[in-house]
Amino acid sequence: MKTTYTISEAEKNFSDITKDVNSEEKPVTIKSPEGTDYDVVIISKKHWDAMQETLHLAKNGVIDQIKEREKDGKFIDFDKAWNAE
Repeated sequence: MKTTYTISEAEKNFSDITKDVNSEEKPVTIKSPEGTDYDVVIISKKHWDAMQETLHLAKNGVIDQIKEREKDGKFIDFDKAWNAE
């Protein structure tokens, strides 16, 4: 899978790029014309949502709480807790 396109290449191949980004689960960079700083990255909605959730958790201190619980021994592995009978 190609990971970098010029704007004109991206315009011609946009449908294929969106399919690849989702199936390969890798981002694609669209390079701006030489001398400008307008590059963009295309990621899947799934990855966008995951990043937004991580940012939300970090912003609200949840990640810090998890790290503290891991340190003080009060952390419960989610998979073990979920699968406990």
